[in-house]
Amino acid sequence: RSSVHGIVEFLDKWLGADGSRVVPGQDGAETGFIRIARTEQGKQSLLYRCLDPSLFSGEVLQGCKGAIVMSGTLTPTEMYRDLLGLPKDTPCLAFPSPFPHENRLLLIVPKTTTRFAKRSVGQYADIAKEIDAVVAALPGNCAVFFPSYALRDAVAVHLQHRPLLREQAGMEKEDKDALLAKLVGSKHGVLLGVAAGSFSEGLDLPGVLSGVIVVGLPLQKPDLETQQLIAYYDKRYGRGFDYGYTFPALTKVIQSAGRCIRREHDKGVVVFLDERYSWSAYKSCFPTDWRMDASLHPGRAIKAFFDGHDHGKKA
Repeated sequence: RSSVHGIVEFLDKWLGADGSRVVPGQDGAETGFIRIARTEQGKQSLLYRCLDPSLFSGEVLQGCKGAIVMSGTLTPTEMYRDLLGLPKDTPCLAFPSPFPHENRLLLIVPKTTTRFAKRSVGQYADIAKEIDAVVAALPGNCAVFFPSYALRDAVAVHLQHRPLLREQAGMEKEDKDALLAKLVGSKHGVLLGVAAGSFSEGLDLPGVLSGVIVVGLPLQKPDLETQQLIAYYDKRYGRGFDYGYTFPALTKVIQSAGRCIRREHDKGVVVFLDERYSWSAYKSCFPTDWRMDASLHPGRAIKAFFDGHDHGKKA
Protein backbone atom coordinates (compact mmCIF):
# COMPACT_ATOMS: atom_id res chain seq x y z
CA ARG A 1 0.00 0.00 0.00
CA SER A 2 1.25 3.43 -0.91
CA SER A 3 1.78 6.17 1.66
CA VAL A 4 -0.62 8.39 -0.30
CA HIS A 5 -3.36 5.77 0.03
CA GLY A 6 -2.70 5.63 3.77
CA ILE A 7 -3.11 9.39 4.06
CA VAL A 8 -6.37 9.32 2.09
CA GLU A 9 -7.69 6.50 4.28
CA PHE A 10 -6.80 8.43 7.44
CA LEU A 11 -8.48 11.62 6.21
CA ASP A 12 -11.57 9.66 5.24
CA LYS A 13 -11.86 8.32 8.79
CA TRP A 14 -11.08 11.70 10.31
CA LEU A 15 -13.89 13.40 8.39
CA GLY A 16 -16.43 10.87 9.57
CA ALA A 17 -18.87 8.59 7.80
CA ASP A 18 -20.92 11.46 6.36
CA GLY A 19 -17.89 13.37 5.10
CA SER A 20 -18.48 16.27 7.45
CA ARG A 21 -15.91 17.60 9.87
CA VAL A 22 -16.85 16.59 13.39
CA VAL A 23 -16.34 19.30 15.98
CA PRO A 24 -13.63 18.17 18.44
CA GLY A 25 -14.90 17.35 21.89
CA GLN A 26 -18.50 16.53 20.92
CA ASP A 27 -18.35 12.96 19.69
CA GLY A 28 -15.77 11.16 21.80
CA ALA A 29 -17.98 10.38 24.78
CA GLU A 30 -20.66 9.02 22.42
CA THR A 31 -18.77 6.99 19.84
CA GLY A 32 -15.47 6.00 21.44
CA PHE A 33 -13.48 7.90 18.79
CA ILE A 34 -12.10 11.43 18.81
CA ARG A 35 -11.00 13.79 16.07
CA ILE A 36 -8.74 16.64 17.07
CA ALA A 37 -7.12 19.36 14.98
CA ARG A 38 -4.29 21.06 16.82
CA THR A 39 -1.57 23.61 16.24
CA GLU A 40 1.61 23.32 18.30
CA GLN A 41 4.74 25.41 17.80
CA GLY A 42 3.53 26.51 14.39
CA LYS A 43 2.83 22.94 13.22
CA GLN A 44 -0.64 21.66 12.44
CA SER A 45 -1.71 18.07 13.00
CA LEU A 46 -4.80 15.90 12.85
CA LEU A 47 -5.49 13.19 15.40
CA TYR A 48 -7.95 10.33 14.97
CA ARG A 49 -7.92 8.02 17.95
CA CYS A 50 -9.94 5.15 19.30
CA LEU A 51 -10.61 5.72 23.00
CA ASP A 52 -11.96 2.26 23.69
CA PRO A 53 -9.97 -0.88 22.77
CA SER A 54 -12.95 -3.06 23.70
CA LEU A 55 -14.66 -1.94 20.49
CA PHE A 56 -12.21 -4.22 18.69
CA SER A 57 -10.88 -6.68 21.28
CA GLY A 58 -14.24 -7.44 22.89
CA GLU A 59 -15.69 -9.20 19.86
CA VAL A 60 -12.52 -11.24 19.35
CA LEU A 61 -12.17 -12.32 22.99
CA GLN A 62 -15.84 -13.11 23.47
CA GLY A 63 -15.75 -15.19 20.31
CA CYS A 64 -13.13 -17.47 21.83
CA LYS A 65 -14.02 -20.63 23.74
CA GLY A 66 -11.48 -19.58 26.33
CA ALA A 67 -8.89 -16.90 26.88
CA ILE A 68 -6.19 -16.27 29.46
CA VAL A 69 -5.08 -12.64 29.64
CA MET A 70 -1.93 -12.40 31.70
CA SER A 71 0.69 -9.77 32.50
CA GLY A 72 2.72 -8.52 35.43
CA THR A 73 1.07 -5.11 35.21
CA LEU A 74 -2.66 -5.86 34.84
CA THR A 75 -3.43 -3.86 37.97
CA PRO A 76 -6.24 -3.26 38.75
CA THR A 77 -7.52 -6.34 36.95
CA GLU A 78 -11.12 -5.08 36.84
CA MET A 79 -10.10 -2.11 34.71
CA TYR A 80 -8.40 -4.29 32.13
CA ARG A 81 -11.40 -6.63 32.10
CA ASP A 82 -13.58 -3.66 31.17
CA LEU A 83 -11.19 -2.08 28.67
CA LEU A 84 -10.65 -5.36 26.84
CA GLY A 85 -14.40 -5.98 26.59
CA LEU A 86 -14.52 -9.13 28.68
CA PRO A 87 -17.78 -10.13 30.44
CA LYS A 88 -18.38 -8.76 33.92
CA ASP A 89 -18.32 -12.28 35.38
CA THR A 90 -14.80 -12.94 34.05
CA PRO A 91 -12.65 -14.20 36.96
CA CYS A 92 -9.99 -11.66 37.91
CA LEU A 93 -7.09 -13.27 39.74
CA ALA A 94 -3.98 -11.70 41.24
CA PHE A 95 -0.99 -13.74 42.38
CA PRO A 96 1.91 -12.68 44.60
CA SER A 97 5.41 -12.44 43.21
CA PRO A 98 7.26 -15.78 43.26
CA PHE A 99 10.43 -13.95 44.32
CA PRO A 100 11.33 -13.75 48.04
CA HIS A 101 9.88 -10.66 49.73
CA GLU A 102 12.99 -10.27 51.82
CA ASN A 103 15.04 -9.58 48.68
CA ARG A 104 13.11 -6.40 47.89
CA LEU A 105 12.80 -3.15 49.82
CA LEU A 106 10.01 -0.77 48.79
CA LEU A 107 10.29 2.74 50.22
CA ILE A 108 8.07 5.79 49.92
CA VAL A 109 9.91 9.06 50.52
CA PRO A 110 7.16 11.67 51.14
CA LYS A 111 9.44 14.71 51.31
CA THR A 112 9.09 16.06 47.76
CA THR A 113 6.58 16.17 44.93
CA THR A 114 6.36 16.89 41.21
CA ARG A 115 2.86 18.36 41.41
CA PHE A 116 2.57 21.31 39.01
CA ALA A 117 1.59 23.71 41.79
CA LYS A 118 4.74 22.82 43.75
CA ARG A 119 7.29 22.82 40.93
CA SER A 120 10.18 25.23 41.43
CA VAL A 121 13.97 25.36 41.29
CA GLY A 122 14.00 24.72 45.03
CA GLN A 123 11.79 21.64 44.65
CA TYR A 124 14.03 20.28 41.88
CA ALA A 125 17.07 20.75 44.12
CA ASP A 126 15.31 18.90 46.96
CA ILE A 127 14.44 16.02 44.63
CA ALA A 128 18.07 15.84 43.50
CA LYS A 129 19.21 15.78 47.13
CA GLU A 130 17.01 12.77 47.86
CA ILE A 131 18.21 10.98 44.72
CA ASP A 132 21.84 11.57 45.71
CA ALA A 133 21.18 10.15 49.18
CA VAL A 134 19.65 6.98 47.75
CA VAL A 135 22.39 6.53 45.14
CA ALA A 136 25.10 6.96 47.79
CA ALA A 137 23.56 4.18 49.89
CA LEU A 138 23.30 1.67 47.04
CA PRO A 139 26.12 -0.82 46.46
CA GLY A 140 25.62 -0.84 42.69
CA ASN A 141 23.87 0.70 39.71
CA CYS A 142 20.64 2.67 39.87
CA ALA A 143 17.95 3.66 37.36
CA VAL A 144 15.92 6.81 37.96
CA PHE A 145 12.66 7.33 36.06
CA PHE A 146 10.94 10.72 35.74
CA PRO A 147 7.51 11.79 34.44
CA SER A 148 9.12 13.63 31.50
CA TYR A 149 12.44 14.53 29.90
CA ALA A 150 11.94 18.19 30.80
CA LEU A 151 11.51 17.46 34.49
CA ARG A 152 14.43 15.01 34.36
CA ASP A 153 16.71 17.69 32.97
CA ALA A 154 15.49 20.28 35.50
CA VAL A 155 16.47 17.94 38.35
CA ALA A 156 19.67 16.58 36.78
CA VAL A 157 21.50 19.92 36.95
CA HIS A 158 21.34 19.67 40.74
CA LEU A 159 22.62 16.09 41.04
CA GLN A 160 26.03 15.62 42.61
CA HIS A 161 26.62 12.10 41.31
CA ARG A 162 28.65 11.89 38.11
CA PRO A 163 28.75 10.53 35.51
CA LEU A 164 25.08 10.27 34.57
CA LEU A 165 23.72 8.13 31.74
CA ARG A 166 20.76 9.80 30.05
CA GLU A 167 18.04 8.30 27.93
CA GLN A 168 17.16 10.59 25.02
CA ALA A 169 13.90 10.84 23.13
CA GLY A 170 13.93 8.93 19.84
CA MET A 171 17.13 7.01 20.51
CA GLU A 172 18.17 4.50 17.85
CA LYS A 173 18.75 0.89 18.86
CA GLU A 174 22.52 1.25 18.53
CA ASP A 175 22.50 4.23 20.90
CA LYS A 176 20.34 2.37 23.42
CA ASP A 177 22.64 -0.64 23.32
CA ALA A 178 25.70 1.57 23.82
CA LEU A 179 24.09 3.29 26.81
CA LEU A 180 23.15 -0.02 28.40
CA ALA A 181 26.66 -1.35 27.82
CA LYS A 182 28.01 1.58 29.83
CA LEU A 183 25.54 0.82 32.62
CA VAL A 184 26.42 -2.87 32.69
CA GLY A 185 30.12 -2.05 32.77
CA SER A 186 29.72 0.42 35.62
CA LYS A 187 29.83 -0.36 39.33
CA HIS A 188 27.92 2.75 40.42
CA GLY A 189 26.22 3.99 37.27
CA VAL A 190 23.08 6.11 37.33
CA LEU A 191 20.66 5.88 34.40
CA LEU A 192 18.22 8.79 34.04
CA GLY A 193 15.16 7.85 32.02
CA VAL A 194 11.43 8.48 31.81
CA ALA A 195 8.42 6.42 32.82
CA ALA A 196 6.85 4.71 29.79
CA GLY A 197 10.15 5.16 27.94
CA SER A 198 12.35 2.56 26.28
CA PHE A 199 14.16 1.59 29.47
CA SER A 200 11.34 1.73 32.02
CA GLU A 201 9.32 -0.81 30.03
CA GLY A 202 11.91 -2.85 28.17
CA LEU A 203 14.99 -2.93 30.39
CA ASP A 204 15.82 -6.54 31.33
CA LEU A 205 19.26 -6.75 32.92
CA PRO A 206 19.26 -9.36 35.71
CA GLY A 207 21.69 -8.55 38.48
CA VAL A 208 22.71 -5.16 37.05
CA LEU A 209 20.56 -2.78 39.13
CA SER A 210 20.72 -2.41 42.91
CA GLY A 211 17.95 0.15 42.92
CA VAL A 212 15.24 1.99 41.02
CA ILE A 213 13.92 5.44 41.89
CA VAL A 214 10.54 6.55 40.53
CA VAL A 215 10.32 10.33 40.72
CA GLY A 216 6.81 11.77 40.89
CA LEU A 217 3.69 10.44 39.18
CA PRO A 218 3.73 10.18 35.36
CA LEU A 219 0.24 11.62 34.91
CA GLN A 220 -0.87 12.68 31.44
CA LYS A 221 -1.25 16.36 30.64
CA PRO A 222 -4.93 17.31 31.06
CA ASP A 223 -5.20 18.23 27.37
CA LEU A 224 -8.23 17.81 25.12
CA GLU A 225 -7.38 14.19 24.34
CA THR A 226 -7.10 13.25 28.02
CA GLN A 227 -10.30 15.13 28.83
CA GLN A 228 -12.16 13.18 26.16
CA LEU A 229 -10.74 9.91 27.46
CA ILE A 230 -11.92 10.71 30.99
CA ALA A 231 -15.36 11.77 29.73
CA TYR A 232 -15.78 8.57 27.72
CA TYR A 233 -14.75 6.22 30.53
CA ASP A 234 -16.93 8.14 32.96
CA LYS A 235 -19.95 7.76 30.70
CA ARG A 236 -19.37 4.08 29.98
CA TYR A 237 -17.90 2.74 33.23
CA GLY A 238 -18.53 5.49 35.77
CA ARG A 239 -14.79 5.64 36.51
CA GLY A 240 -13.46 8.20 34.08
CA PHE A 241 -10.81 9.76 36.30
CA ASP A 242 -9.51 6.36 37.43
CA TYR A 243 -9.47 4.65 34.03
CA GLY A 244 -8.41 7.65 31.97
CA TYR A 245 -5.95 9.39 34.28
CA THR A 246 -4.86 7.78 37.56
CA PHE A 247 -4.54 4.07 36.77
CA PRO A 248 -2.55 4.48 33.52
CA ALA A 249 0.02 6.53 35.45
CA LEU A 250 0.32 3.88 38.15
CA THR A 251 0.76 1.19 35.49
CA LYS A 252 3.82 3.12 34.28
CA VAL A 253 5.09 3.30 37.86
CA ILE A 254 4.70 -0.45 38.37
CA GLN A 255 6.48 -1.13 35.08
CA SER A 256 9.35 1.15 36.10
CA ALA A 257 9.64 -0.48 39.52
CA GLY A 258 9.80 -3.90 37.87
CA ARG A 259 13.18 -3.13 36.29
CA CYS A 260 14.97 -3.69 39.60
CA ILE A 261 14.48 -7.39 40.32
CA ARG A 262 14.44 -9.65 37.28
CA ARG A 263 15.27 -13.07 38.76
CA GLU A 264 14.79 -15.03 41.96
CA HIS A 265 18.13 -14.24 43.57
CA ASP A 266 18.28 -10.51 42.71
CA LYS A 267 18.20 -8.10 45.63
CA GLY A 268 17.24 -4.49 45.26
CA VAL A 269 15.49 -1.35 46.44
CA VAL A 270 12.66 0.59 44.82
CA VAL A 271 12.14 4.16 46.03
CA PHE A 272 8.96 6.10 45.26
CA LEU A 273 9.93 9.74 45.51
CA ASP A 274 6.76 11.78 45.95
CA GLU A 275 4.46 12.54 48.86
CA ARG A 276 1.44 11.33 46.87
CA TYR A 277 2.58 7.72 47.10
CA SER A 278 1.67 7.83 50.79
CA TRP A 279 -1.90 8.90 49.96
CA SER A 280 -4.38 6.04 50.23
CA ALA A 281 -5.94 6.89 46.85
CA TYR A 282 -2.67 5.97 45.13
CA LYS A 283 -1.16 3.48 47.55
CA SER A 284 -4.24 1.25 47.35
CA CYS A 285 -3.71 0.80 43.60
CA PHE A 286 -0.45 -1.14 43.95
CA PRO A 287 -0.26 -4.96 44.01
CA THR A 288 -1.52 -6.31 47.34
CA ASP A 289 1.73 -8.17 48.06
CA TRP A 290 3.83 -4.99 47.87
CA ARG A 291 5.02 -4.11 51.37
CA MET A 292 5.66 -0.39 51.05
CA ASP A 293 7.13 1.55 53.96
CA ALA A 294 7.46 5.32 54.33
CA SER A 295 10.87 6.68 55.26
CA LEU A 296 12.25 10.17 55.82
CA HIS A 297 15.79 8.76 55.85
CA PRO A 298 15.95 6.31 52.93
CA GLY A 299 19.75 6.15 52.97
CA ARG A 300 19.75 4.57 56.42
CA ALA A 301 17.04 2.07 55.52
CA ILE A 302 18.86 1.07 52.34
CA LYS A 303 22.19 0.56 54.08
CA ALA A 304 20.50 -1.53 56.77
CA PHE A 305 18.78 -3.61 54.07
CA PHE A 306 21.97 -4.47 52.22
CA ASP A 307 24.02 -4.87 55.42
CA GLY A 308 21.47 -7.43 56.58
CA HIS A 309 21.90 -9.43 53.39
CA ASP A 310 25.69 -9.26 53.70
CA HIS A 311 25.53 -10.56 57.27
CA GLY A 312 23.24 -13.32 56.09
CA LYS A 313 25.80 -14.42 53.50
CA LYS A 314 28.60 -14.49 56.08
CA ALA A 315 26.49 -16.47 58.50
